[in-house]
Amino acid sequence: MTSFQDRPGEHNNSTQDYILISRNEEAKALFHRIHRNKHNIATLGLDVESVELGRSVVCIVQIKIQDEPPYIIDIYGSKIDLKATLFNDIMTSAEIEKVIHDPRNDSRMLYETFQTEMRNVFDTQTFQMTVENQANQALTTRRLQCQRKSLDFIYEKYVGRFPNQKLKDDMKSKMSEDQTIWLRRPLTREMALYAALDVETLMPIRVSMSKYLTNMDDGKRIAFLKTYNELCTESIYTPLPIANAEINLRKKLREFEEAKSLQMLGIELNKKEKKLIRSF
Repeated sequence: MTSFQDRPGEHNNSTQDYILISRNEEAKALFHRIHRNKHNIATLGLDVESVELGRSVVCIVQIKIQDEPPYIIDIYGSKIDLKATLFNDIMTSAEIEKVIHDPRNDSRMLYETFQTEMRNVFDTQTFQMTVENQANQALTTRRLQCQRKSLDFIYEKYVGRFPNQKLKDDMKSKMSEDQTIWLRRPLTREMALYAALDVETLMPIRVSMSKYLTNMDDGKRIAFLKTYNELCTESIYTPLPIANAEINLRKKLREFEEAKSLQMLGIELNKKEKKLIRSF
């Protein structure tokens, strides 16, 4: 387990350091400690960096525990098998909330690679989608699927200035140019800091979103959580082969009701919305 500290002149207020997990024994020890202390670790941040090579390749998994540096688990470079750890038990634990930004790909890739199922997930992207949906009837959950907000956008909305926008932009540019960048070994310092930043920023967003919910009156909060919980469940399970018919049917019914509401408001429907109405 190697800790990397920021060098002089490279201090970053959000990511001061990170811990690289590069051996199976280290991964086992980390998840054993989390599992053993699950009554005290109420929330952890989670992110995954991966590539598609005809199949899903999980390259690194990032874990953030409150008041600890982000952990970067080098799955690809160190051939770490999460099935040999308590990772899957933690992912299904009702006692530990997993904070993720858009779990769709992460959920699918972790399931395909390690048969991981995720429960008790808080999705920051879905939360923002629900905020927009509740504020504007024309922004249906179906229409918002193509207007999903980025992590840095959400951080700036709920917390403040994103800690290292240049790092994020530079890495996004490199990832666009080289879609297999996460297969490179050793991980560069820039790659590691980017990965750590992604998971580090989840925690303050979660705190601010909790305050947002607290400030709602009871009626609005109940309606908000109903929509949010449905969307969050869909984000986690719809990409998986184990997605059940109930989830898919509930999604279709909600989108049908939304399309009917648009029609009643005199808002022009798109082709998919018209087809959805005709299907019922």
